[in-house]
Amino acid sequence: MSPVSVALLLGFVLALRALPTARGEEDAWRWSIDGPLLIGAGLVSGALQSTWLAGFASAGGQLATSDFGDWCAAVATVAEGDAARYPAHRARLTAELLAPLARRVGVADAILWGATISGGALASALYLWGRALHGRVAGLAASAFIGAVPPVLLLSRTVSFYPEATALFAWGMALAAAAARWPKARTLLGAGIGLGLCLLVELRGLIWALPGLGVAGLGLLLGPWRPAWSAPLRLTALLAPLALAWTLGPWAYHERTGSLEEQADVRQRLHELGHDDPRFAPPWQYSSRYIWGRTSLTDVPNTLLHFKAQSALIPPIETLGPTSAVAAERAETWAPRSSRAATALWGRWAWCCRCGWAWGWRLWGKGRLRRWCLWCPTGVGSSRCSARGRWPGRSPWGRCPRRCRLWRRGDLRRTPCRMGRGPYVVTSAPPPGSPGRVRRGSRRGTWCACRRCGGGWRRGETCGFGGGWRGSEGRCSGLGVVIPSGPE
Repeated sequence: MSPVSVALLLGFVLALRALPTARGEEDAWRWSIDGPLLIGAGLVSGALQSTWLAGFASAGGQLATSDFGDWCAAVATVAEGDAARYPAHRARLTAELLAPLARRVGVADAILWGATISGGALASALYLWGRALHGRVAGLAASAFIGAVPPVLLLSRTVSFYPEATALFAWGMALAAAAARWPKARTLLGAGIGLGLCLLVELRGLIWALPGLGVAGLGLLLGPWRPAWSAPLRLTALLAPLALAWTLGPWAYHERTGSLEEQADVRQRLHELGHDDPRFAPPWQYSSRYIWGRTSLTDVPNTLLHFKAQSALIPPIETLGPTSAVAAERAETWAPRSSRAATALWGRWAWCCRCGWAWGWRLWGKGRLRRWCLWCPTGVGSSRCSARGRWPGRSPWGRCPRRCRLWRRGDLRRTPCRMGRGPYVVTSAPPPGSPGRVRRGSRRGTWCACRRCGGGWRRGETCGFGGGWRGSEGRCSGLGVVIPSGPE
């Protein structure tokens, strides 16, 4: 365990408390705040991914694939200006981006540096995505939780074109979300550019571009309709980059490039894995063929129907990923200690770090990490909403009754009260015997009772996390649930 690495993570986490968190302050994008956060999230997360966190997801050693030579050949031919020998089945955009770097450091090092830079670009895109959907804290949490997804961590050390493609896919969706949040001509222009790059960097970008186009389309519907020329301007800003990307399709994809149906055929993969089902055996027939800029757009619905039919062929197989003993040892060593420190200083949703780090490696092979990664952002949002638009005081125990100051005892099993698993139970009606009044500043109709020592709450004491009065005595059930003892 590196103390410097743990200090960097804790510093990144605790820096969130310095952000302005009033809901009204986050409605508009402010370059003075969001710009440094966007760049900082990419730099910090990208550096941690490539230098430290990727080791947790790696099983050790070096892995090579048969197409490694294709990646190197693609970059080398572009760097040397010999486009005639470019591999026919590789998209050209990524090679063009890496060619200037290859002339300085070499082909293999250029691809590796591209993967490292792409990791930072992916983190910045996730910040923008979370910022557009919720707020600054959600954006920083999204960029930080890259460390909980081992396949994404390994991209920063993957010598191929996939890191660049993944980063551009994320940027396309992030810009589309920004266009839906702030429906202006410049945001729609950015969404069009991002989605156009998704279609040019990889044929699989179609799967990202279509939903992104739908999300950006919300900006057209929700945006201002006056003056009369604003709607056509925003529509042009969104579609013009896509039209330009269509004209660049023949440049990005060779005429002998395999179609998307051929590249993403699950039958070939299942046949290689040894499944003897006759449906997976060659030859494989395709009812459609999609190559951006070379085939007709009217074939896109047939391509989608083809993948829908193929999804029914996938057998119910649970793939267990390898778990590194070294990674598990590292996680079990530093994650509990750092989560205790973060909880004591920060308080509110440090349990997310515990879910994503300490438990993630044990549960990865059982398929539960995916559910944690999906549930944690929901918890962050619910925790933020529980504070009615702003986080509680800087001291987690500053407004809590004396007998309920559980944070000082180091108990880490405390989650936000709105999630129903924290030190307070939140109900929509007062317990029996409670007075029919609510103290100023609390949410009307919301009542809180301590899950651990509810019997200690008396008339006049208030919940330190945004609740109301509790007028009746109660007794603790021993399970963290308060059982009211009746009216006073």
